[in-house]
Amino acid sequence: MQAKLTFFGTDGVLKLDLQSMLLTRYKRPHLTPTSVASSSLSDAYQTITGVLSNVFRVSLGKSMLGHDIMIEKFVESIIKNQPVPVTPEDGRKTVKVMTMIINKLSKKYQDL
Repeated sequence: MQAKLTFFGTDGVLKLDLQSMLLTRYKRPHLTPTSVASSSLSDAYQTITGVLSNVFRVSLGKSMLGHDIMIEKFVESIIKNQPVPVTPEDGRKTVKVMTMIINKLSKKYQDL
């Protein structure tokens, strides 16, 4: 099973691979041979740097899980008296979206 999400926006596309912990951003306003080639090179660069970053983090024993990172940033924001990394409103929206995704995937796999 692949755990990949694709987000389409007005400024481009984000592809998130939850298994390899890679996020790739695509910006291609016009489809021309040059923009497609540039996008392909950017994709390769982002993948290579993402994999190397993950290897480096794991070899140093640093966490790669989003929850661990966000908890660390939350605690840091309290200690340094800075704004929290995610507002409660954004947190609720995220939980709502994730619940919708889980329900959709559950239904899809029940139908198989």
